[in-house]
Amino acid sequence: MKGPFVLLALALFVFISQQQLSDACDAQGNSDEANSTGDSQDSKDDWEDDDGDDEGGNGGVTGVSDLVTAVTKPSGATRKYRHNRFHCMLVDALRNISVILVTEEQRIIFEEFIRVIEITILKDVTLTDIEKVVKCSYSVKHFLEVNVEIQHLISFESISTWGSFFDLTYVSIDLQADISEQIVTLDGDDDCILFQALRNATYGDIEKYSVVIELIEELKVILLDVSLSYAQKMAKIYLKIKAFLEVHVEWKDFFLEIEIEGFGSLESFIDVCHGFQRALTISVVLSGSSDSDCALLEALTEATANTSFTISIRSQIKQFHDKILAYFSTVTDVELRLAYVSQIYWQMIIVEPFIVEVMSLISLEVEGESWGIFYDLIWVSQFCKNSGSCGCLSCGLGTTPAPVTTPAPVTTIAPAVCSNRPQLIVVSSQNTTILTDVLTVHYNSWNASTRLGFNSYFNQIRKAIWDNVSFSTVSVKITEIVRIFKSYNSNNLEKQKVVMNIFIEQWNGKIQDFCDCGSG
Repeated sequence: MKGPFVLLALALFVFISQQQLSDACDAQGNSDEANSTGDSQDSKDDWEDDDGDDEGGNGGVTGVSDLVTAVTKPSGATRKYRHNRFHCMLVDALRNISVILVTEEQRIIFEEFIRVIEITILKDVTLTDIEKVVKCSYSVKHFLEVNVEIQHLISFESISTWGSFFDLTYVSIDLQADISEQIVTLDGDDDCILFQALRNATYGDIEKYSVVIELIEELKVILLDVSLSYAQKMAKIYLKIKAFLEVHVEWKDFFLEIEIEGFGSLESFIDVCHGFQRALTISVVLSGSSDSDCALLEALTEATANTSFTISIRSQIKQFHDKILAYFSTVTDVELRLAYVSQIYWQMIIVEPFIVEVMSLISLEVEGESWGIFYDLIWVSQFCKNSGSCGCLSCGLGTTPAPVTTPAPVTTIAPAVCSNRPQLIVVSSQNTTILTDVLTVHYNSWNASTRLGFNSYFNQIRKAIWDNVSFSTVSVKITEIVRIFKSYNSNNLEKQKVVMNIFIEQWNGKIQDFCDCGSG
C-alpha cells in the first residue's frame, strides 16, 4: 500500500489552512451561511431540528451522484446547523459511524481520513460526480486495507439507504465498465489511451519504460485479435497485467497509482478487467453437482462447519447449500445455475439480513487458487447486465430477488382501479409479480447509473412483497411500496418521473396512479 495513511492525513491537515476546510456549501454558492471557524464536535450535532433532536436530512436522496453531492441545511434543521462541515451522503455516513470505533486513536485517524477526502476529492471542482464516487471508493478501500481493525467494524455499515461501504468498490467497477472500452480502443497507429498513460507515467525512467513498452506490445496482440470478444480481451488483459505486476512486485504501488486520462487509476481499470475475467470463468465455480466437484458447494459445506459462526447462521447456510445441491442435480446450464443461486440468496437475506456479512465473504477456491468471494459470484450477473458486454452469460437476473423468466400470470384487471392494486403484488408460481416484472423490464433498459440509483429502492420493494413477517398484510405491503416509490428522487421530480411514468399494462395505469391511490 501507499504507507500509513495517517501520516498523509496529518501532513495535509498541517499544511492546509482552516479556511480551506470551510463549509462545502461555500463552494456551492451558499457563502451567506458560511462559517470559517474549525469545529471538532461530534458529527451527531451536525444537523439539529427545533427540538434539538438529531436529524438525518438525507431522505429521498438517491443515485450514485448524491453520494458525493453537497447538501445544504435540511428541512427542519432550523438552528445550530454546522456551517463549517461538508455534508453529503457519504461523508455524513462516515461521521455517523465514527461513534462505533473502539479507541480514541481510531477516531482521530478516521476523522483525519474524512478531512483528506473532503479536501482532495469532494471539494475538487474539476472532478465530475462519477469521478468523485470512484476516487472516494478507492480511498475508502485503501484506508480500510491499512486499518484492518476499523475495516472489521464498518465494512457493512450503511450509507443512508443507499447501500454499505462494502458495496462502494463494486459500484465503481460498474460505473467505469461503462467507459472502459474507449480506454482500449486502438486508433490508426494501434495506440490507445491506456498505452499513452503507461508511457507517460514511466517516461524518463529507462528501466520502467522498457518493461512498459514490452507490456504494451503484449497487450496490443490481445487487442488486435479479431477472434476475441470485448469481454475476452478485457479478461486476457487482466491476466497479462496481473502477471506483469507479480514479476515487478517492487513497482506494484507505482503502477496501480498511474492515472488514465478520462478514466481513473490503473488499479480501477484492472478491477474492471477482473470483473470480465470472473464473468468468463464463472463455470469453474458453478460446475459439478456435489461437494467434491463443485467449488461453490464445497465452500458452503466448509462454512457450515465453521464454529466461529453461530448455530443459527450455520443452519441458514446449510439450508442454502441443500437447495443449491438439489437444483444442481437436475440443472447443468451455468446461466440458469447462476440465476438460481442469486435468486435464493436475495430471498434469504430479505428474511435474514444479518447473514449478509457472513455469506458475502465466503471464499471460493478452484484447485487451490482463489476465484473470489461469494458476493463476487452474485455480483457477476449484475456486472454483465450493467456493462452489456459479457456475451457469455445472458444475466437476465440483476441484484434483486426473483428472476424474470416468464411473465407472472395475468388476471384481467379493470383500468387503474385502486382496489385492484393487491393483484399487482400476488406472487406467482414462478416467484414473480406483475409489479416486479414491469419494473424489471424498465430497469434492464436503463443505463448503469440509473440502475444503481434504483437498486436499494427495488430491493426495498422486493422486501415489502416477499417479507411476510415485517409486512404481514397486503395493506401494509402496499403502504410500504407507495412510500418507497415516493421517496425515490423525492428531491428531483424530473428524475422521479423515470419511475413514476412507468406504465403497468395489466392494470392500465402508471406507478404514479398506483401511488395516488394512497395507502393500502
